[in-house]
Amino acid sequence: MSRGNGHLAAFPFSIDRCPLSVVRWFFVVLAAIALSGCDQMYDQASVRPGESPQFLPSTGTMAASIELPVAPSEALRLKNPLEKTSETLAAGRIAYRRFCWPCHGPQFDGQSATVGPSFARGNLNLLDPAIAAKSDGEYFRHVTYGGQVSPPFAGVMTVEERWQVITYLRAVQAQENRGQAPHFK
Repeated sequence: MSRGNGHLAAFPFSIDRCPLSVVRWFFVVLAAIALSGCDQMYDQASVRPGESPQFLPSTGTMAASIELPVAPSEALRLKNPLEKTSETLAAGRIAYRRFCWPCHGPQFDGQSATVGPSFARGNLNLLDPAIAAKSDGEYFRHVTYGGQVSPPFAGVMTVEERWQVITYLRAVQAQENRGQAPHFK
């Protein structure tokens, strides 16, 4: 059953006899057919077994938990609702380490291993007098919506966590102003 070139006679088609362009086109067409239905997955409603379908809300409705935007002029008037207690400072220190430390560093000076020379740098030094002079509301707005190089944290930090970080930062800035080295433990 074998031919002189080593192929079985029962199998009349051999890929090594096809021109390379035909083989390429075959795989391109095969890939196009296979991928043609992939985008439909994003357009369909997904309901798990036992769930009822979720319908879109009526036009003009707003989720109860949405944060309304804070205008820059309003941010100047925002006051920190938290008192400076040991619990608030401890929670602020934890939130700072989780969310802020990677860019602002352990010394609050913007010198961190995460932010390397290829990162577009702004003034990341939170102890800089120009940064420390900002109001609590300006800090809150910046942490919430982000800045030129800062990401917005509204989706990952609660409102309380943002105020806790600001309370903690103010305590560190006050220590720095008194000439004391801030403690980071």
